[in-house]
Amino acid sequence: MAILIVDDEPTIRSMLGELLEDEGYPTTLAVDGADALAQLTAGPEPPRLILLDVMMPRMNGWEFLRALQSYPTLNHIPVIILSAQTVRPQQIATANVVTHLTKPINLERLLDLVERIYPTGA
Repeated sequence: MAILIVDDEPTIRSMLGELLEDEGYPTTLAVDGADALAQLTAGPEPPRLILLDVMMPRMNGWEFLRALQSYPTLNHIPVIILSAQTVRPQQIATANVVTHLTKPINLERLLDLVERIYPTGA
């Protein structure tokens, strides 16, 4: 099972993918919420974790989270929001998000969170 990275910025997407792959985590990449939702509903196995940008074209992060809630087989997947925007605590609570990290992302903090949610030995 992979970590799904959803971000419209190719540089951020590839950098996070490479970082996590180097740490032993398989990754899958999506360019926006619509792409992520299509992958999740078509794939045989859901990811263990979703790293989600908020500001994206076509389907933003909040729209993606609302759509994800309608899939009982997918709405349990932990989500970490990665955003330059301010994220209010009630947004996290209502969206079933584990936490959020502000961009630019502290990579050490991200790796710590990922390890707690998805230990590399698991």
